[in-house]
Amino acid sequence: MAKLALLIGVSEYAQGFNALPAAAKDVEAMRRVLLHPEMGGFDSVQPLINPDLGAMQEAIEVLFKNRQRDDLVLLFFSGHGVKDASGKLYLATSLTRKTTQGELLKSTAVSTSFIHEVMDESRSRHQAIVLDCCFSGAFAKNLLAKDDGSVDVKAQLGGEGRVVLTSSTSTQYSFEQKDTELSIYTHYLVEGIETGAADLNSSGAISADELHDYAKRRVKEAVPAMQPEIYVVKEGFKLLLAKARIRDPQLRYRAEVERVAAEGVILPPDRPRLDDLCMQLGLLRAEADDIEVKVLKAYRVYQESLEQYKIFFLDAVKKGYPLSDGARNKLKELQERWQLKSEDILQIERQIDSPSLPSGHAKSNIPSSSIEINADNPTKKLPGKNHGYKKSKFLIVLPVLLLGFPLIVVLIFLRLLTSFLWPSFEEVDIASSGCSITIENPLVSLNQKPDNFSRELVKVPSGSYEPSAHGTRSSWVMGEEAWFHVEVEGRKGWIKDDTFNIDGKSIECP
Repeated sequence: MAKLALLIGVSEYAQGFNALPAAAKDVEAMRRVLLHPEMGGFDSVQPLINPDLGAMQEAIEVLFKNRQRDDLVLLFFSGHGVKDASGKLYLATSLTRKTTQGELLKSTAVSTSFIHEVMDESRSRHQAIVLDCCFSGAFAKNLLAKDDGSVDVKAQLGGEGRVVLTSSTSTQYSFEQKDTELSIYTHYLVEGIETGAADLNSSGAISADELHDYAKRRVKEAVPAMQPEIYVVKEGFKLLLAKARIRDPQLRYRAEVERVAAEGVILPPDRPRLDDLCMQLGLLRAEADDIEVKVLKAYRVYQESLEQYKIFFLDAVKKGYPLSDGARNKLKELQERWQLKSEDILQIERQIDSPSLPSGHAKSNIPSSSIEINADNPTKKLPGKNHGYKKSKFLIVLPVLLLGFPLIVVLIFLRLLTSFLWPSFEEVDIASSGCSITIENPLVSLNQKPDNFSRELVKVPSGSYEPSAHGTRSSWVMGEEAWFHVEVEGRKGWIKDDTFNIDGKSIECP
């Protein structure tokens, strides 16, 4: 049995398509792990970078032709996926073009129906397709349909032992890069193979479905909006794509942490198991803690992004309700930038943006015993004790309430306004203190002022920085916030001193 792969990466395009520098790097990363004898163990891996239409079609056809029944054939594509007016998927080449109306020129791109045909004609019964591109989920939906016009995924994919891994559905984009040079989906495919963490059943081999499950979970942690999918026929999901490198104690421990860390948290029942494994593998506690931190970091970053969104939303509500179009647009921009789930956003807005209670709810807080109703005439009170006294007391208290309530509201409003608009800020020079901070989170921004909502000057690249000053901003509304003043790419500004922005700081720092 031979294992053969064709890796296509298209990073440079004709006018009408954005360049995708990650595509070529995706090919090199996949080539590295597939050729490695202790990982992929492939006999032949052919890279193809920025091909034109003829070269790309020829390479795909050659890959599947003259194969033996037991050969494993893998086709990987990283680049732009384009749909035509009827919704069929095409893979863009370096010369793919669109009309002046923005429609795809089909003759300049490789149709997935062509790929389907050469797969069907191949003698190989072990075929794997990996598509890391826009609209890749359409691969299993837009091939030839049955004669009755219906669409059946298995009928379209056909073949024995066939599996298709896709980075996103037809409405999602898969090249939102964070802290890696690779596209997100390929990054986690490579990570799963390279670390052995995708060997979910600890069998020593990584099957197609295990690699998919691992990559999908990691992608969802980093970019919740993406939805990787797997399409299989017969035993395609059990195709063994790679060996698992789990001899390294740290890799074995990481694989177990990946397995038990559901929803970004290690549950108490799983802690004794991890502690026992740490001892069995001879790991230092510090090594185990470092592995756990790295595994859980993506989830932590997402939760902190969600908290930042909540803070901005609170501030927008305070400035005016209903929210202005500008505020709504900014919130939408933050959601897209941080890839926040719509359901999480909705939950935040329901907590804060809840409508007034119906009148019945307010009435339910009044003890029923304090109201006396005549059953024959509900508007007439029954005679009872002290009704005259209660009435006169009410007439005295009412004017006091009417006069005092507006005054209280005004005082509270002035307190909020002065605290929010003119907060106190104390700054300390620490330029010569030796303080150094470490940034790893790709979402960190350099703010013009020590304020969550001031203008963002630049995104802060990962690395170490020496702050020149440290300040504490205090307000009655936002509480106390600490900030570091640093220089990034020639621009000076402020970074908030919290766990979202700062991954580490030296002991000399405040």
